[in-house]
Amino acid sequence: MKRVFSRPRLMLVLALAALLILNAGAAWAFDDEAARAELADGHAKCAAYQYIVLECLEKSDLLGSEAMVRENYRSAADYNLALASFFSDVRLAALKMSTYKAEMKTRMDTCEDVSMLVGEYEEFCGNMTKDPKKSWSYWKDTK
Repeated sequence: MKRVFSRPRLMLVLALAALLILNAGAAWAFDDEAARAELADGHAKCAAYQYIVLECLEKSDLLGSEAMVRENYRSAADYNLALASFFSDVRLAALKMSTYKAEMKTRMDTCEDVSMLVGEYEEFCGNMTKDPKKSWSYWKDTK
């Protein structure tokens, strides 16, 4: 039987799940559906971007594809997909991520074009995950 998760990755996923559960009370206090939808959308977009970069790193030596860099992108993508699922629905988050991933891939001929995505999404996604409360405030105040 093939193992789906390696031990370190399983521990990371479990730690992320625990973090989400511990913060559930605070997140549910934010009952504004429009802001939740925008956050879910942003995190799905970031997960799509990060999974594409990860795929390209695994295919080539772009962006210094050391194991640590690949693991950082994998962890960030998993985290953003978990947050997208938390703020909406697991199936909806997966569908949004797949849609964004397909859209992003149509803009690239090969993985050598991934720098275009990095330039467009790296800062946005870093800000989305660095300070979730700030992201929440931004979306709540812009409606």
